[in-house]
Parts: sequence; structure tokens; C-alpha cells
Amino acid sequence: MTTRALERPNVKTNTDILSDKDTDEIMEMVMMIFMMLLIFSVLSQAVSPVLAQATSYYTAQSFEGNYVESTTIVDNTSHLIDVIGVSPYTPWASMDVLNYGPGKLSISLNDQTSWKDIDAGEAYTYNMIGATTRISQVYYKSDSSSSVKITGRY
Repeated sequence: MTTRALERPNVKTNTDILSDKDTDEIMEMVMMIFMMLLIFSVLSQAVSPVLAQATSYYTAQSFEGNYVESTTIVDNTSHLIDVIGVSPYTPWASMDVLNYGPGKLSISLNDQTSWKDIDAGEAYTYNMIGATTRISQVYYKSDSSSSVKITGRY
């Protein structure tokens, strides 16, 4: 009795499926894709600060176009408008102050370090459009009783 090896017709070996040329082309494509991903990763890290700066600039230049208006009587004690502490909780981009008088009005923004004096009958506009810091607090007082109109835009 003789033993014959079983023949498997139409079965391809690994060498028949991909030639060396095909394997080289696939490896070149994989390497090219890897290099493109690496370049994209490096470029995205380089561009990220520029995009963040552009976003910050755009935010500083823009505002919603709405306003808050208040008319009040001011005495010689210091008063505070907490802009971001009340609705709509948004810092103001600009503010108009009109002092009807009869006293002189003193006003300071965001802290109490520098004060601007506004005489009776005068108006003053603070423009913070484009600034990195907006108006979040308004301090004001008068040397005597004054009627004041404040309009904040956000």
C-alpha cells in the first residue's frame, strides 16, 4: 500500500497572495499615513495657541448688543453695582454715566484704586470693547446728593 500526500487543488500560499512588490507598496503607504499623522499632530500643537489667541481677540471685540439702564440717587457713601453678580451675569463692554447733579460723582471700575470725577451735568463713557478685562464691578459715590443714570452694554 502506498501513501500519497493529499493534494489540495486551488489553495494559495502566502507567497502567492502578496508578492514582494505588493508588500513594499503597502508598507510605503502605511509609513506615509504614519508620517502624515505625525506631521498633523505637531502642526496642531503649533497652531493651537494661535487659534486660542484669535478666539480671545474675537470674544474681546464682540458683545451681544443689549443694555442695562439704572437711574439712582447717590450720596456720600460708596455704592457698588456687581455687574456679574446679577442677571444677565455678563460683564459690560461699555458704560455711559450721566451725572444730573447737583453734586460731583466719583466712579471706579472693577476695584477702588482709581476714581474718575464727573461734574454735575456731565456725561462720561467707558469703552472696554477690545479689552481683555470687561466691566464687572462699578463703585460710585458723590460729594453730596446726586442723581445718576448708568447704562451698561454687554
